[in-house]
Amino acid sequence: MESQLLGSLASLGVGGLIAALVLIWKRADDKAHAKILETMFARMEQRDKSALEIIQGNTTAVTTLQATVAGLSALTKLNERLDELEGGRSHRRPDND
Repeated sequence: MESQLLGSLASLGVGGLIAALVLIWKRADDKAHAKILETMFARMEQRDKSALEIIQGNTTAVTTLQATVAGLSALTKLNERLDELEGGRSHRRPDND
């Protein structure tokens, strides 16, 4: 295609040849740029998939941690209540004796 374009524009002189060369260079540059973009989009898609996997793993870990903290909080409150009850008994015993 490029050789046909050069042949057709050769009759237009040096300006036509320069214009044809610029067009040929532009097409080649566009193809190269398109290939670079395609590669970049593929890498971005893979990076996004990896990020999603990491986020899903972190979400699972945070959910598990939240459940553990809630359980520990309940146990801590229970221990505090037991300490209060045991402390109340030890203070009352000498008064009742």
